Amino acid sequence: MKKKTSTRKKEFEDLEEYEEVSEEEQEEIDSYMDEQMKTHLKEKEKKDKKTKKANEKILEQELEENIEEYEIEDDFVEQKAKKKFPLKQLLLGILILILILGGAALIDIFCVTELDKGPFFAIPVHTYDDGGTKEYLGLGYKVIHYNQLQGRRDRQLGTWSLQYNVDPIYVDVIDLAIEFNNDEKSTYEYYQNQFLVVTGNLKKVDKKKKQITLEFEDEGGKYSLDVICKMEKDSETINILEPKYEISAMGTVEKYESKTKEKPRTLYLKSCFAEQ
Repeated sequence: MKKKTSTRKKEFEDLEEYEEVSEEEQEEIDSYMDEQMKTHLKEKEKKDKKTKKANEKILEQELEENIEEYEIEDDFVEQKAKKKFPLKQLLLGILILILILGGAALIDIFCVTELDKGPFFAIPVHTYDDGGTKEYLGLGYKVIHYNQLQGRRDRQLGTWSLQYNVDPIYVDVIDLAIEFNNDEKSTYEYYQNQFLVVTGNLKKVDKKKKQITLEFEDEGGKYSLDVICKMEKDSETINILEPKYEISAMGTVEKYESKTKEKPRTLYLKSCFAEQ
């Protein structure tokens, strides 16, 4: 029957010929065509399902690959971030340390030079057998706190090459007066923070302020100079000093003031001892 039907199908492919066949043959052909259509649809459906499954598998594989790639990339980014984080933390730590040490150095410099105190953040490295003079080392600076029994008592700030020195510069008040008159700026730069023994006439004794004044005075006042010495607390000689007599005072130059209409040039010494 199938063979016959197949033959008849070929014979009636043309529509006009198809219409001329009998009703029974038409029904047979229609039935055959329906079966073929159903078979074709089933095969197409199976094929579509296979294609769909294949596509889903491909998409699933691509998704897995993308996920793995993203995970690898995330791991790489995370590792990179971990590598960068310690470096940033290290740099931040170094910066904070520099700021702390720099601030400590500035505080010590200010206290030593302006307040005659400290240092507070430098390390003591040596003590001299002269009454208790100590050397301190800080970040790029050195402080020597002199503490002789009868001698130098100031604090000196400098670089690490700063040397211990208790040998004073001996000078008369009249020589200082001439030098300051000739070149005030250069003279003060030379004597600033220097340890001096100044000899001259005692002008005034101020027991309340615990200071004495040496002077040189000329008639026109051109060379006149006062040297004010702030005495050490344990110095008892201030009670026996007499004005108008020659005296020698030992101390460190602290500051200088130019002359005005009211007063002559004035040089200030601190941490002083004196004898007459």
